[in-house]
Amino acid sequence: MTPPGRERAFDDRNGAVSAAYVHGVYGSRNVCINVTNKTYARYSFVSGMSWGFSENLGFPLPANWAFNQIKETSNIPIGGSTPIDLDNTVWRPDSDPGISSLNRNASPAGDFITFISGLHLAAMDYKASHGSARDASKLVMEFMRSRTYDNVQWRAILGNIDHGFISYAKSKGFKVVEEFTDPVSGYRIGAEHLFATADGHYVIARPSNQMSVNEGDITGWGGDLMAFYTDWRDSEEKYASGKEFCNAKLAKPGVSSSFGFTDLIEDADGYLIARAIRNGKDIATAVRERYSNGGTALNRFTNYFQQRWGTASNCKQSAWNVLTVTDPIFDIARSYFITLNLAMYPNALINMPGGSDKLDSFVQGYTDAILARVGAE
Repeated sequence: MTPPGRERAFDDRNGAVSAAYVHGVYGSRNVCINVTNKTYARYSFVSGMSWGFSENLGFPLPANWAFNQIKETSNIPIGGSTPIDLDNTVWRPDSDPGISSLNRNASPAGDFITFISGLHLAAMDYKASHGSARDASKLVMEFMRSRTYDNVQWRAILGNIDHGFISYAKSKGFKVVEEFTDPVSGYRIGAEHLFATADGHYVIARPSNQMSVNEGDITGWGGDLMAFYTDWRDSEEKYASGKEFCNAKLAKPGVSSSFGFTDLIEDADGYLIARAIRNGKDIATAVRERYSNGGTALNRFTNYFQQRWGTASNCKQSAWNVLTVTDPIFDIARSYFITLNLAMYPNALINMPGGSDKLDSFVQGYTDAILARVGAE
């Protein structure tokens, strides 16, 4: 049987397609839940027919379950040979698709790499024929975020996009790609959020002081953390501790959250793609090097942490700052992402008795979540 999460990936070094595996987990419900939470397994194969097994009793199916063994059927005749016992296994639709053949040419991100390369060529042609002041990589990022991330709040941070190129690219048959499969985790990555984050960090470079924050952070992790703060305050009766809430909900595979696992992947990759472009690579090269087989996405969280923060104390302080800094753009962003009354805003919280400790617990939970991803690589 195909191992959970098997994928195939494009090898950029020689143009060949080679096998790659996204890890899954087989075991009881409790084992699958814990391994997924600690190692971010893409799918779970649950040994669910062992109802007397203590690791199944009282535990729900893991959120990422793909197969569940529910019953053993005895004495099944196979082609006239001695009957054998077979496990009856349930497959969850739209989960692990397996593969149809072992030697087909396919790639989780190969089509997306090709798409971005073609879009970048179209952007270079547009610059040559229309004299756009933007570089081609910037045009690609604007096209990819144009459908979802071009409202008044985004314009306040990044300015207007080049709608001439949007029309030009559409006339050439390009359409915004919503998502693609990450070759490392096997999860579907939101391409629009990815490139909105990349555009923000490209336009606005990382602060020289890594514990400081700026508008570029709002387009990625900062905006996600603001929205996640809303979730915490809405759930405070159940999660009085912000750290416990982060541990339960922040970037957990299979857990519904405003700051999900793929959001963190998009934040990390968007930041690193922007850094690569700022360091002289075009966007087609940056995307190819990140998502091809053996690419830089293998160490995304480590590189993200080191390049953006460097230390845990910088990470924690910047999380505090993004929620509390007094600045007109940050105030606009918080009014957009934090859907609470003003009495529940971070700056109001820290003025309440014990409020500073509560917010400190929350930002510590964010820092711990980032460090956990780094430790898992």
